[in-house]
Amino acid sequence: MDTLDDVDRRIVAELRADGRLSVRAIAERVRISRANAYARLERLPARGVITGFTATADPVKIGLTTSAYVSLTVRQNGWRDLKERLRTIPEGPAHGPHRR
Repeated sequence: MDTLDDVDRRIVAELRADGRLSVRAIAERVRISRANAYARLERLPARGVITGFTATADPVKIGLTTSAYVSLTVRQNGWRDLKERLRTIPEGPAHGPHRR
């Protein structure tokens, strides 16, 4: 499996933050040429890195008012990593992870 370089990772991060960014905006934010950005944006889905584009909606505004409380047991040295990973979920925890 090919590994991603820093530029690819930054492109993916920008798209995760705003999936509607233009090639020009991505190139400017990542500080590469538009041609390079375009080539990478073609390559990332072809390699299976980007698997699709979605729209995130406000669940309440579209009539999804169900919520859930989830309790996790985490190893002592793993809670910080889990906390950061949960924060990357667009519809993620409304109140964030809490310690007991």
